[in-house]
Amino acid sequence: QGWTTYEPMTFFESNGLSAMSYAFPAAMAASLVFPDRPVLCTIGDGGFGMTMVDVETCVRLRLPIVTVVFNDCSLSLIQVAQARRGLADVGVRYGKINFGAAAEAFGAWGRRVRSLDELGAAVDEGRGTGRPVVIDVPVDPAEYRMHSAPPTVT
Repeated sequence: QGWTTYEPMTFFESNGLSAMSYAFPAAMAASLVFPDRPVLCTIGDGGFGMTMVDVETCVRLRLPIVTVVFNDCSLSLIQVAQARRGLADVGVRYGKINFGAAAEAFGAWGRRVRSLDELGAAVDEGRGTGRPVVIDVPVDPAEYRMHSAPPTVT
């Protein structure tokens, strides 16, 4: 709703953002179908963790996708859904993974950034390598979960 596109076939998302890990494989497909267009993938850490082995595929096929991973060390939307039902957090939290460093292990270009300025510089530097790019962005879940909180009953 808040993303403006200027040409057809330039923005893809799962139906209602309801398919976990859709973004990275979709970005790979977009890069294969439109090899002359830059491809940017934004994805959460949980979804990326489910498909990150395909960073190796991107390296092998030379797909210069820029992937920005929003990392809060949890499956936050599932955690919010559990909280809305009054359930305890179960199976939604995990350790601190640096996805930029993990991408480097696959042969991609990776970085962890902590500010918008660092993000812009990392995108520019990474794109200059011609390799797949994975940028890990630690985020504070409190900054966005407040918008997903259950309504207060009074």
